[in-house]
Amino acid sequence: MPVIRSIDDLRRLPHDRRVNGFGPRSTLALRLRGLAVQDQLRLERTLNRYQSRCGCVAGAACFIAAVATGGVYLAMANDTFSFFGLLGDATTILLAAFLLGLIGKLAALGVTRLQFAAACRRFARELSELQASTRALGQAGG
Repeated sequence: MPVIRSIDDLRRLPHDRRVNGFGPRSTLALRLRGLAVQDQLRLERTLNRYQSRCGCVAGAACFIAAVATGGVYLAMANDTFSFFGLLGDATTILLAAFLLGLIGKLAALGVTRLQFAAACRRFARELSELQASTRALGQAGG
């Protein structure tokens, strides 16, 4: 489990394949000094929510839509139901549906990667602004 200890770690996070890749992803832990625990937990939950997305719903939706469309096509195109013709068409439809499901899953993972990177940039910017305002308050008070 990667532990984020600085804003620089947060900025580098979108490029880490263990965290923002197309394969299995590790959950994150934030341990940032000077940030309230509840704020750390909020950021951690948000980033880990992206980590839990695997694109399976998008892949399944594409697969089911392709199978349904192929089934309708198969029913309309075959006047005579020869066993081998039907088997070949059904196999082709299932292979196409599998590939479309895989493409749907990868597309969903790609979108999730972009959303994760945008969230990391947004949080890094917010934390930088918070640190700058904290330093300004410390210098004005001291």
